[in-house]
Amino acid sequence: LSGENAAASDGTRILFFPDGDEKGREVVRIPAGKDSYTIRALAISGERIYYYSDGRIWFSDGSGKNRGALGKERYSAPYGQFYTVAMSVRGDDLAILAGLAGSYNFSVVDIPTGRARLKNWSLASRRYLLADNEVICVKGGSGNWALVRTALPAEKPSMIRTFGSLSDIAIFPMGYIYRKNGFLFINSSTAIFLK
Repeated sequence: LSGENAAASDGTRILFFPDGDEKGREVVRIPAGKDSYTIRALAISGERIYYYSDGRIWFSDGSGKNRGALGKERYSAPYGQFYTVAMSVRGDDLAILAGLAGSYNFSVVDIPTGRARLKNWSLASRRYLLADNEVICVKGGSGNWALVRTALPAEKPSMIRTFGSLSDIAIFPMGYIYRKNGFLFINSSTAIFLK
């Protein structure tokens, strides 16, 4: 969903619903066959639809006439063929999270150039925040979680906080909330509050 536009996929085709149109129109169809791939995720920005298929990112406009690959990179899941993919757009960045059950690869693509700003970064949680020129996410493992920040393009991550449980952290589009020693801390893009 992007403004008044929406898109949906059944795995082999994408329907685009401009300006609340209830019928929609097909803008992508992957032919059936032994070499065909499934559309695993999509994200929409205005009338541009981005979708994940065969480890690559593709795009289509709302008419279906202007489409192709967004760069040549592959964005894989850590293991095998059983995985989910989630994508989101923020400004000129497209975030891709591929994986399952605590094992994910996270990537960020610069949409205008099609180049990876962060590629197949290993995460153990689906929790992340794509902000202006940085990513805030949860890394680590059971009982030893860390909220980390990295600037884009990919740089060495810096630790913000450590946690014993994933229930101690929540990440939202405007910041994050964490619990430590019985206190709740809120960090937004404008201020830090103690409640």
